[in-house]
Amino acid sequence: MKNLKLSQFLIPGLMILIFTECSKDDFCGPSPCIYNEIEIIEMHPQCDNSQVAEYKFQGKSVFVFDLGNCVDDGGSKVLDIYCNEIGFLGGFVGNQDVNGVEFYKKAKFIRTLWKN
Repeated sequence: MKNLKLSQFLIPGLMILIFTECSKDDFCGPSPCIYNEIEIIEMHPQCDNSQVAEYKFQGKSVFVFDLGNCVDDGGSKVLDIYCNEIGFLGGFVGNQDVNGVEFYKKAKFIRTLWKN
């Protein structure tokens, strides 16, 4: 009788895990390297108005690192979940494209991950 009750909970629980598992391309949140990048920014408290925002872009999670007033016309780097730089926004020329696509028109804002 105990085995029957256990299987009633175990099988649905395993099904939930299987169907909600994140694939390599659709990561379920920031990887440790994203947090390491944030720690580097935190070491420079003079950088006011810095923030890191998560977006869904071209089917994947990406992170926009806006360094605020740290650098004049510095722009924001765009990293994938593995901390590979996939683009750069703003800067002196005011770039708005990542991978040939206007980022803010196609990206979906998910959340602000960190802000100072």
